[in-house]
Amino acid sequence: MASTLEHWHERLSRFALEVSRQLGLPSVRRVVVQETRTLCDADGAALLLFDAETGGLLFEKVEGAAAGRLEQRRLEPGQGIAGRVALERRPLLVAEARADRDFADAFDAESGFATGSIIAVPLELDERLLGVLEAVRARGRPPFTPEELERLGSMAPVVAAAVHHLRTEDSLRSAHEALQRSHGELERRVVERTRLIARAKQQWEATFDAMQDPIVVLDGYTVRRANRRFQALVGGRPWGEIIGARCFEVFANRTTACPGCPLAAGARPAEVRVGEAIFHATTATVDLAEEGRATVVHYRDVTQEKRLAERLRETERLASVGQLASGAAHEINNPLSFVLANLKMLRDTVADALVPATEALQAAQQAAARGDLPRVREALRSPGAGPTEVADALELIDEAVVGAQRIHEVVRSLRELSRQEQGRLEVVGVAALVRRAAERGAGRVALANLQLDSDARVAVVPAQLERAVENVVRNARQAVANDAQFVVRTKDEPAGVVIEVEDQGCGIPPENLPHVFDPFFTTRRVGDGMGLGLTVTWGIVTRFGGTVEIRSEVAKGTTVRLILPRSESAEEVVTLAGKVGRYGERLRESGLFRVEAP
Repeated sequence: MASTLEHWHERLSRFALEVSRQLGLPSVRRVVVQETRTLCDADGAALLLFDAETGGLLFEKVEGAAAGRLEQRRLEPGQGIAGRVALERRPLLVAEARADRDFADAFDAESGFATGSIIAVPLELDERLLGVLEAVRARGRPPFTPEELERLGSMAPVVAAAVHHLRTEDSLRSAHEALQRSHGELERRVVERTRLIARAKQQWEATFDAMQDPIVVLDGYTVRRANRRFQALVGGRPWGEIIGARCFEVFANRTTACPGCPLAAGARPAEVRVGEAIFHATTATVDLAEEGRATVVHYRDVTQEKRLAERLRETERLASVGQLASGAAHEINNPLSFVLANLKMLRDTVADALVPATEALQAAQQAAARGDLPRVREALRSPGAGPTEVADALELIDEAVVGAQRIHEVVRSLRELSRQEQGRLEVVGVAALVRRAAERGAGRVALANLQLDSDARVAVVPAQLERAVENVVRNARQAVANDAQFVVRTKDEPAGVVIEVEDQGCGIPPENLPHVFDPFFTTRRVGDGMGLGLTVTWGIVTRFGGTVEIRSEVAKGTTVRLILPRSESAEEVVTLAGKVGRYGERLRESGLFRVEAP
């Protein structure tokens, strides 16, 4: 018995030595299953490794008749005899496999091997399960004995240690290889990134130099970098004279900062003049890493642009004068033409009829004074003016008066537009003022639906503001059909006191909206309006620090809003803030009309 035990220990030692000599996991698996089959007198042996992620077992190496079919097959957690050994972590001897409830006979059916007896032991190291070592005998052979199970169990620590060691080596080797690959990839990326940075620097410098506007990077007033356009601007000085110098020295040949220096202006755009040239300068603060924060100054030469703008303003001023003169001439010429025509006809009537009649009457009076009745009768029988001629003359006079009144209206509107009639500034309530203006502008009070919800006070010339409101009301009355009502309301808003006239009339086409403040612009028939109403309204309202807003949609109506600042004292400063159309801005800039605060 002792001899048998010594023999077993010797074989176990040789087994451990043979396992330790293997350099890789595949050769260890092969030696383990071969020696297991030999030492246990088994028909087959298998090394199953534990998968910690799934909890199952993998047939890593199989020796025997079923080797080709079972390798790399998986057992679910607890499946089969090996699964129970892994789950319970204790050796197991099954004398008759088919009588055991955990026996997986599907593998026999697949491989064609008839399993009789099974022994299996867990492979553990530091209480960690690494796998299961299993030996099988075919049916018909004697079953395994407890001594053989014990022998298999004594092999388990050697196998577990070898598997763990080689797995660790494999992991370290894989990690080392991955590290080497990462290192190589990192070096490649560093080289590529360095190349990209160098190329980007070249591209940036080329782009920086290609910019047509001068750009300079400053540290305080000291030049750190500049582009070639800046170099050309300062007379093509060498870079050595530019970099490190103060900007005003190289830029303007000054010993102090330039007037309007953009550094003093902060983030606001600045205008810098150098000789006859004018530059629009903007600044931005950047972080240059080790060099610290710096200021980038971008100069844009606007000399030509300023000259063109001045010419454009002069052209627009002349265009405004021309348009105003043309409109005024047209509006005055029409009534003046028929005034002159009527005066000429009246002169002819006086010369042809009234003068002979007057002379005959005078002769009759003289003859009557002498008592010469025949002469009186003869004088009265002379041809002269009758009722028809007198009526015609009176009609001509009436028409001339109408024409003169129209000329007077045009002149008055022009005087108001140019603010020749200033009047006295008073603080008044808007409700009563709007009521009076609506009564005059609507013709019949019933046409205007008055909704006077505000009686706030405003600083205005009452007669002028009444005229402004009257103009808007008259436009609304002419826009609605069949004497339909329109709304005139006053209300308080955060922006100020609002006088609003809303109609549901024909509306204003979108293409005409930009021109509603143009002098003499009108879409009505000749005689229905001069086209000065809204222009005068805009001038009056903006004169008192207000704004004019118009919203209109064709066939749905128009809403005109006059917004005025509230005031309790006529001495308050009135700020001009007219929200006007395109032509209104031209009027204000042209200098034709004085629209400053009263």
